[in-house]
Amino acid sequence: MSYPIIIIGAGGFGRHALSILRMTTNWDDSRFLGFIDDGQPDIERINRLNTKLLGSTEILTTLPKNTHYVIGIGNGRIREQIDRTAVQAGLQPETVIHPDTSIAPDANIGKGTIICAGARITTNVRLGRQVHLNMNVTVGHDVNIEPYATVFPLVALGGESRIGGRATIGAGATLNPGITAGDDSYVASGAVVLGDIPPSALVAGVPATPKKFLN
Repeated sequence: MSYPIIIIGAGGFGRHALSILRMTTNWDDSRFLGFIDDGQPDIERINRLNTKLLGSTEILTTLPKNTHYVIGIGNGRIREQIDRTAVQAGLQPETVIHPDTSIAPDANIGKGTIICAGARITTNVRLGRQVHLNMNVTVGHDVNIEPYATVFPLVALGGESRIGGRATIGAGATLNPGITAGDDSYVASGAVVLGDIPPSALVAGVPATPKKFLN
């Protein structure tokens, strides 16, 4: 079924999401209406993609009801807020998966999730709504990633680990098997996590230790 698509967020990751869509099978570029952004994105970079900026999120209620949306914004809290606004406008989330991924057949992928090139997702993994998995992420068996979590490139998640809602795992971080990263927690780039992370805690280092609380 053909339907129009927009991307909310015209920064680097939003434009990356468009590049993934354009690599998917049977993609028709005429389906893409353009970007929506509440900030001041780089118009030259948008033009380079042969597309356009439609306006701010205020126009969501004016779009056709069969429009699907992708949220290309890395901040999980903002992503959650925008997702709720888009749902209230009657729009549908679009799941975006790069063709160069491996995903076990029993993995469960939530609506609106974006999975970038090189991601490896093993058995019985659950990805919640609007999760972002960046390039070359490995997700071990039985991992549960809650809605609006963000996992940056080259992260390794050990089996049976749990990533809480809106949590962020920085580039190159490693989580041992069975680790829980609490809701709204933040793991710094390159950290090696050997123990559970409290909600809203920022951890860093090798081994990772709490540095502060974000709330």
